Amino acid sequence: MLPQEDPMTSIRAIVLSTLLPVLVATPAAAKEKKPTKSAASKSTAGRSTPAVERSDPKGFTINVPGEVTEKRDEWSTSYATLLSADSVKLNATIKVVTLDELTPDTNLDKAVEAALALRPQGAPKGNVTEQREVPRGYLVVIGPDYDTYSVDVTRNGKEVQVKAHCTGPGSHLKELKEMCLSVKPTK
Repeated sequence: MLPQEDPMTSIRAIVLSTLLPVLVATPAAAKEKKPTKSAASKSTAGRSTPAVERSDPKGFTINVPGEVTEKRDEWSTSYATLLSADSVKLNATIKVVTLDELTPDTNLDKAVEAALALRPQGAPKGNVTEQREVPRGYLVVIGPDYDTYSVDVTRNGKEVQVKAHCTGPGSHLKELKEMCLSVKPTK
C-alpha cells in the first residue's frame, strides 16, 4: 500500500516550482534594464510641475500645475489636476462673492471659522496647522485628515472677494499651498 500524500504539500510544491524561476530571474532582469522615460520622471519628482495660469470671467486667476479638468457652475469653478510624476490628484474650488459690508471674511478669525465650516458634516473637527495673513487676504491650512490637507485662501480685490479651497495629500502640501496662494482677484 502506498502512503497518502498531503494535498497541501503538493500544492506548495507546484507554487514553489512556478515562482522560483520568476524570483531568481527578477534581480538579474532589474540589473539589465536601461533607464526609461518613467525612471527619468521619477528623478524629477522633487521638482515642481510647471503651472498654467487659468482665468475666469467671474473675476480671478489661478495657477494650476499639471493636466487640468475644469468644471464651472453658477456659484463656483472647480479644478482637478493630476500630477504626472506620481499620479497625485489636487483639487481646487474657487468661489467669488461681491466685496461689500456683508462680506463674511473680514479678519483672520473669521477666515478660520469659514474654513472649518466648509468641512463635511460628520468629519473630524480638523486641526488648524497654519493660519496667517497674506497680501490682501488670509491663509488657513487644516489637516492632516487621513493624510489629506485642505488649504483655504481668501483674497480681496476691488469689487470681489475670492475664496479658494484646495485639497490634496500631505506629500504635496507645498504644491497645494502654491496653487491655492496663486489665486488673485481680477475685479
